[in-house]
Amino acid sequence: MSTKSISLALSGGGARGAYHLGVLHCLDEMNIKVDAICGTSIGALIGVSYATGVKPKEQIEIFKSKEFKSIFSFRLFGSSFFKINQNAKILNKLVLKTRLEDLSIPISITAVDLNSGENLYFKSGDAIALCMASCALVPVFEPVKYQNMLLADGGIVNHMPLGNLENSGLPILGVNLHPIFDTTIKSTLWQNIKRTLYIMTFSQNRQSQEKCDILITSPKLSRYSIFSFKYLDELFDLGYNDAKNILATYAQ
Repeated sequence: MSTKSISLALSGGGARGAYHLGVLHCLDEMNIKVDAICGTSIGALIGVSYATGVKPKEQIEIFKSKEFKSIFSFRLFGSSFFKINQNAKILNKLVLKTRLEDLSIPISITAVDLNSGENLYFKSGDAIALCMASCALVPVFEPVKYQNMLLADGGIVNHMPLGNLENSGLPILGVNLHPIFDTTIKSTLWQNIKRTLYIMTFSQNRQSQEKCDILITSPKLSRYSIFSFKYLDELFDLGYNDAKNILATYAQ
């Protein structure tokens, strides 16, 4: 089979990111080459890790490890519920290079500067610090101070940004971990808060989806909490199988 190339947009979605890994594993199996990546939140971390050479199955084993889970610590007092240890050695196994500009695949990741309100795209800089900033969902995690900015989860503005992928000349494959066809919502305080926040970024998310040449997502994703690491293998398999079905025609 001849190699085909795509650009890849990876949405945010916390623990649902294992679905991304299943899609990436399928791309590798089908010999579909990723030549550009744009990601936010967990999509940024997974995209950067993949671009440094860490295979999807290697990534999921890292995410499942006690060592990875230990980077999160609960805070009784402070500006967030949890703190992330950016200096943990396990992060160096997940991100093998220190600078975004040195990755083998051109990548841009997003984060919001809480000082200016801008949604920023980073193509260069400290890889781990910027990944942690892109994943910093306030107030669950504290924002990251980087240079003169105070950075937080890029998904605040857009769950699935495209960045420069529209100008890459490559087909855009988008993987969305926040299905917009969720009809199983319970009317609880927390669910209403989550849905309200999601609707705030819904228009941007839909615009991104409409610009994708290939979209991979699933209504089944709504069954999984973005904060639970119990079902990573299930999510991996779901992403792999969805990708295999959707990409079967493209790979021919």
